[in-house]
Amino acid sequence: MYAEDLLERYKKGERLFDGIFFNGMDLSNMHLQKAIFTSSDFTDAVLENSDLKYSDFSYADFESASLKNADLKFSNLFDANLEYADLTNANLTKTNMEHAICSHTKFIGAKLIEANLKKSFIYKADFRNADLTGANFEGAYLYGANFKNAKLKDVNWKDAKIERSKIPEF
Repeated sequence: MYAEDLLERYKKGERLFDGIFFNGMDLSNMHLQKAIFTSSDFTDAVLENSDLKYSDFSYADFESASLKNADLKFSNLFDANLEYADLTNANLTKTNMEHAICSHTKFIGAKLIEANLKKSFIYKADFRNADLTGANFEGAYLYGANFKNAKLKDVNWKDAKIERSKIPEF
């Protein structure tokens, strides 16, 4: 499937794109709200500046994908693979990332307000300058994460295992 085909199908009202391979595709500046991409593969894809609000990406693979400035508000990334993904300045407000794999993931300047990262695996992720107000890290594993200059007001750290992470006083 090509980006043009995806957009055309979306414009015609199709919202189900389950298990599709988008590997390496440039999907920048797309408007794909309320779409279902469960178990789809976005490895090395570019989704920069895309509007993906209210979409379902559960079990999707975003390894090495670029989602800079993407709007993922209220989306579902349950059990998604975000390894080496770049979500710099992305909006993940109230996004569900429970059980997500966030290894070497860039969340620099991202909005994760009230995001759910419960039981996520967070390894050497970069949250510098991110807004994590009200985020939920309950039961998450964090190793080597960088939270320098991040907003951490009302974050839930209950039962989180935190090792070698740079978390400022909150």
